[in-house]
Amino acid sequence: VCLVASHFESFDEKCTKLKEVEDKKTITVNEIAILDSVIRSTETAIKDSNLPAEEINKDLEKFFGHTELRFEGKTDEHGEASYEIKRNEEIASNLSEGEKTAISLVYFLKKLNEDGFDLKNGLVFIDDPISSMDSQFLYAAYAFIVAAIEEDGGSELKVGQLIVSTHNYDFLNLFKKKYLKGKRCEAYMLRMRIDQNGLRSSNIHDLDKLLKNFDSDYQ
Repeated sequence: VCLVASHFESFDEKCTKLKEVEDKKTITVNEIAILDSVIRSTETAIKDSNLPAEEINKDLEKFFGHTELRFEGKTDEHGEASYEIKRNEEIASNLSEGEKTAISLVYFLKKLNEDGFDLKNGLVFIDDPISSMDSQFLYAAYAFIVAAIEEDGGSELKVGQLIVSTHNYDFLNLFKKKYLKGKRCEAYMLRMRIDQNGLRSSNIHDLDKLLKNFDSDYQ
């Protein structure tokens, strides 16, 4: 009894501190739950307001030359914002590969200024942006990319670094004429080789002089 009594004050003090810590924990857990709720609602508001469907639709109309394909904003039961792609007011369930590529490009370029991306110091990689597109959209794709990366005056770039890859010679020529011949970029190509064991590999090389100096398939 004497032993228990001698430690009772210390035990009681520890119990009091434990109760204080548990109360602080409960308050902290509640604060975290509140902050999580605020974060989710804020993210939803950002998704819903930063990139309205009508802004995307304006670019799609410029790209395609018609208003047949449109984005429509929607919100699910959890308050999450998203889009539906419609063709003449019906869900567009039969998009061609070219349409998918064009929509992806337009949306991606639009998003470069969203979600806190540091465009001025960032690197943007666009891989084969005209894959599956009809030739009529080649110039539209080029114009959209240039508009997205250049300042309005055209002398400075908005983006820290841009890499565009393509296997389309006409598309390559558009960038050559604007940037390579003005010594505003570098041009490279991939060369494939097969070693003595039959294994394929690719390496980056300077663009072939014929491709760099001439614009026609004949040359």
